[in-house]
Amino acid sequence: MIKKIDHVGIIGKSSQELVELFSRLFGFREVKTIKDARQSFMSRLIIANDAGIEVISPTGTEGSIAKFLSQKGGGLHHISLEVDNIEKEVDRLLSSGIRFVNSEPNRIDNLKVMFIHPQSAHGLLIELVEKGD
Repeated sequence: MIKKIDHVGIIGKSSQELVELFSRLFGFREVKTIKDARQSFMSRLIIANDAGIEVISPTGTEGSIAKFLSQKGGGLHHISLEVDNIEKEVDRLLSSGIRFVNSEPNRIDNLKVMFIHPQSAHGLLIELVEKGD
């Protein structure tokens, strides 16, 4: 079951500049930074009240984030929906023909994450996230 919209992910050339922009204009504050050397990107989660934005920037010239930036010049990358049980939600969606980018949930800290393939969602990348304790 969907609990809420967790965050939206945006890609930009400089995550630092985007964090500073949202902080200055809207009072967002950074709560978490993840660097993924394998996929060549940095992700910075910023929040203001109940609104979350994941600011993503490439750390190299290879990988899906660098490709997205070179093709689209940045912008909205994905929408993330928090679910109460990711395995049940994935099973439900698979039974209705939805395809996923990954075959099983990725674990990031206390999170479980799955991405619905854009071909199953009218071109939109949708992330499902289950938060642990």
